[in-house]
Amino acid sequence: MTPVRALNHAPRRRKHFPVLKVVLIVAGVAPAFVALGDTSEIPGLTRALAVFTWFLSTLPALYYLGRKHSKRRPLPFIETISFIYGLYYALPIALNETNRAWRITVDPHDGYDVPMQLVFFGWFAMMGAYVIATSIVKKRTPPREIPWRPASVTKWATAFLLGGVAVNGLRTFLGGGAGVGGVIQLFVSLQWLGLGLLVVLSRRGELSSSGRTVLIVGFVGAVAVAVSQGNVSPIVLLCVVAGFALWAGRPVIETRWIVAGVVAILFAVSMRGVIRDFRLTAWFGTEQFSQMQRVQLMGRLLQTRIENEGLVATLAGGGAQTAQRSANMDVFADVVRRTPSEVPYWKGQTYLSLVGAAVPRFMWPDKPTKELGQAFGHRYRYLDPSNKSTAINLPITVEFYVNFGSLAVILGMLLVGALYGILDNLLNRPGQSLMLSMIALTLLLPLLLIESDFSLVFGGLPLSGLALWGIYNAMWRSAVGKRDRRTPVHARATRIPNDSVGTDRRPALPAG
Repeated sequence: MTPVRALNHAPRRRKHFPVLKVVLIVAGVAPAFVALGDTSEIPGLTRALAVFTWFLSTLPALYYLGRKHSKRRPLPFIETISFIYGLYYALPIALNETNRAWRITVDPHDGYDVPMQLVFFGWFAMMGAYVIATSIVKKRTPPREIPWRPASVTKWATAFLLGGVAVNGLRTFLGGGAGVGGVIQLFVSLQWLGLGLLVVLSRRGELSSSGRTVLIVGFVGAVAVAVSQGNVSPIVLLCVVAGFALWAGRPVIETRWIVAGVVAILFAVSMRGVIRDFRLTAWFGTEQFSQMQRVQLMGRLLQTRIENEGLVATLAGGGAQTAQRSANMDVFADVVRRTPSEVPYWKGQTYLSLVGAAVPRFMWPDKPTKELGQAFGHRYRYLDPSNKSTAINLPITVEFYVNFGSLAVILGMLLVGALYGILDNLLNRPGQSLMLSMIALTLLLPLLLIESDFSLVFGGLPLSGLALWGIYNAMWRSAVGKRDRRTPVHARATRIPNDSVGTDRRPALPAG
């Protein structure tokens, strides 16, 4: 056989259009052209700073996609954090979207100047501390790897996903009692873990037809439970889990997945437009609804809205509601304007709930219920005095300011960036196993919710980490025989190779 003939039988390397890179580049530079093409009451320098900050927030993701696969972290965690930060604080000003938040009026002539400067320096503080933390923190020995056996992983993932959906569905009947909240949240985390593992198996071509059925049924069931509870955020988080798992399983995102993501976003946006009517009927009405009836109610409300106003108007209404709920820059600007001249500094009181965050409620039955969303809304008069049910998010960055002022924003973002760096270095390292990556995704996912307060984002890490560590060890004991447990890892003849490459013998594909 000649060398030429041998080459003819070599597998061809498929080329993929770098769709993610193109999307990020367009998203990063488009606001600059928008700003040049319209007029605004926002001062030019402030808007230019917003455009630049937004562009900076997209750069970590572009850098990530440009690195070799062997040197990249399996989950683009800090890259997503940076993107969300820019999305909340810089992009609205860059696009001249002001005064979207409910009951907040900011003077665009000077109301966004100081907040935008704090956002800019806050981004540098966060990313700088992240880089320093990842370079200083020593890389510990990786945990014992769980052999990647598709049949065994499928069984665990099925139990996690379906069990999590079932327990989360019980929330409707158990109510919002504080005594069960932590337990339900644990099962929600297991639901994410099961979904992530099944998506990875499917992405790698290792999921059987029955496993694919479980994946579809479990995902649809999880979405239905979220719909029945009148919540949009859980649906978004489920889609984020699926997206990260797709990437971890095979780091190429084709155009069809971008389209699927856009469809999911449009569904969430349209649902946001009717969520208020849904809650008035299902939560505060006289009629009692089962979970299935609540799902049907949401469907009827959406159908009626589309029939009466049209699809475009329905999406526009949902977009307005989404912008109102996500207008963190308006909240930040209003807080800067009114603190401390009108509302005194909180002086660290919002962080008191961190004291008992790591203590389970069964060990502290009288642990105070966290009601910071109510306290913040009433303190700044965003809520009527009689409103005892609505919660207003207090974003991490805004929380630093309401407690101690401008300097606290910079120092606080340094702390947050350092925490991100430590966690990313411990849980999300290049070459680690797929199983560990999905555990890391489950633990790191709540940290993406930067529109929430510090204790809500970081307070659950100790208990969640302990629970997931126990689950990881249980899975390892189940997968590894007693004889292998007593044998040093380096001496096992049948040791499974690193499953970041795994048994997938297809040629590596260019990322992006």
